[in-house]
Amino acid sequence: MNKIIVEIDKPSNVKRFISVLEDLKYVRFYTAEKEEAENLSPLTDEDWIKPGRPATYKEFEQLATAMEEDKGGYDSATALKITLKEISEWREEKLR
Repeated sequence: MNKIIVEIDKPSNVKRFISVLEDLKYVRFYTAEKEEAENLSPLTDEDWIKPGRPATYKEFEQLATAMEEDKGGYDSATALKITLKEISEWREEKLR
């Protein structure tokens, strides 16, 4: 048995394709799935933490832009210094 996956551009063409499949004697089984990715709406601030919903390309770009504009936080040198200090303190505490 071989399996193929077909993407069809328009919903109206899906019906035509299925009618062709039904006429073929060697097709034992078929299933049709509606693609839900087209119906995704942009994420709100509360939606960013919802698992299972893939973000769109536009949403990734919005997130990247927001991160670039964020003036808070540390530069990499300061972050490294703080992290190493915290690791050192953690080691001292655990090794006592």
